[in-house]
Amino acid sequence: MQSLKPAIGSIGTASGVAWPTFGMYSSILGLTAGCIGTYILGSTIIGLFFLVAIPTCVILYKNLYSQKKADAQHFQETQAKINKLISSFLFTLLQRYQLENSFDNTTDDDCEAAMDYIIKKINLEINLLNEREIPSSLKEQKHQLFVTMREYIKNKQPQKFINILIKENTPNRNHDEVKVKNYYSIFAKQPFSPTIPISITHCIQTGFLEFCGAYGTVLGGTAGAAGLLAGIGVFSGIAAIPVIGWVAAGTALLLGLSMAISSAYQTYQKSKVYEQKLAQMESIHSILTETKNTQQCALSYAKGRADVKREERDHHETNENQSIHLPAEAPIPIPTHCLSTNSFFAYSYEKHTPFAVQQPAEDATREDSNHIGCTV
Repeated sequence: MQSLKPAIGSIGTASGVAWPTFGMYSSILGLTAGCIGTYILGSTIIGLFFLVAIPTCVILYKNLYSQKKADAQHFQETQAKINKLISSFLFTLLQRYQLENSFDNTTDDDCEAAMDYIIKKINLEINLLNEREIPSSLKEQKHQLFVTMREYIKNKQPQKFINILIKENTPNRNHDEVKVKNYYSIFAKQPFSPTIPISITHCIQTGFLEFCGAYGTVLGGTAGAAGLLAGIGVFSGIAAIPVIGWVAAGTALLLGLSMAISSAYQTYQKSKVYEQKLAQMESIHSILTETKNTQQCALSYAKGRADVKREERDHHETNENQSIHLPAEAPIPIPTHCLSTNSFFAYSYEKHTPFAVQQPAEDATREDSNHIGCTV
């Protein structure tokens, strides 16, 4: 029934333009039933009716299609963001394992150990929920999300799962966008509470408006067309053939009720399915973004500590290498009279023989002696 909305809307719009135009101009021009002017005006108004109805119907169909396409695209884009976010979150945990352990993604044992590490970290997130002061509804959502993710990972083959994570988060040579697995499917059937309450009042309002639109379109269009035919002189009016009025009234009532029920049901389904799923996606996106940021901060901190330890180890090895490779030399003998003074003397040794220290001139001032750094 929803596909009839553009057709009904176009008929109502064209009727609102065409039939009042005929009545107004026939009165202004003083045309009578059956005259040539009435025929000309009637033919023009019928052409105006189709001239308005057809483009309006096309525009309404395009708008309806565009709205459905936009909703579907928004749903897919949000789902793609969640898939990428889940993959990035799990890959961050894998990077933390790789930083703390030797890892080879081609061996089953290493991949299984890495998967166990990821599950361990998810379990830690679940256990920490009881220690955090957060609203109970949010705590329930996080608990359900992490438990669902954990059970999903447990059922996967370790090496295949780990290599998929690496491929999804490693840019290719052309830097093209890497296709990410549909991780959201594991949450699609999980009702994350609290859900958005469905407004029954909104459904009733939508149904009422659709009923009025369909009912008014059929009766108004029928009355307007009958008036035009009566003005042309085809028949005297609906009063002459009451069955036309009854058929029009019954059709308007049935069509109005059908459109009202269909529209109310569509609104209910959209609120129940589409909007609920979007709310679920936003909740998952918010939780995973927060958790991913926390894990990335932990990863950055761990990388920083590893870099510091590596620099210390390299520095220590460099010092050891220097102490090993440098030839040992005999200590330079220090003159015994330097040991008994507090002055600092610079000696140059050539063949282990010190140069003579130049005595300061007799006319040197005390300031010069202090500048030299010794007392004579």
